[in-house]
Amino acid sequence: MDLAEQEVKRRLGAFLKQVRERRGYTLADISIAVGRSKTYVCDVESGRRGGSHMPAEIVAQWAAYLDIPVSAIAERQRRAPSDALSNSQRYRSYMRILRNRTRSTRIYKAVTTLRQLIKDSQTELTPSQTRELFGKIAENVEVIDTCLVYQR
Repeated sequence: MDLAEQEVKRRLGAFLKQVRERRGYTLADISIAVGRSKTYVCDVESGRRGGSHMPAEIVAQWAAYLDIPVSAIAERQRRAPSDALSNSQRYRSYMRILRNRTRSTRIYKAVTTLRQLIKDSQTELTPSQTRELFGKIAENVEVIDTCLVYQR
């Protein structure tokens, strides 16, 4: 499955879940309305099923039960226009990194530390403090760089 279809499934599922929760419905309510199991409804909402391949009759039933226009669901079933960025290897690598919580956390901590170090550098520093500061900045940049080079 390509990235564009995964994005469609994720976007559609998040939208359906948000509307369901706003209306106060449960998975069981939706499953009865569309004539599918709670597992199926959960899979659609979590982006594991559905997407642009969801049958039209189920889309219509889902829309009718949630009292939203079918077009609201249909527009989320369309693939986003593909561009050079989303097709690039670096973008795909970046998306994998974001799904990896450990790496995401390391990047977040390194960036936060860098921000603080830059803020600290705006004060007057001695030459030894400046060298120490740049050493810390280099360490954090290396952590970020190592995480961004991540391959599966």
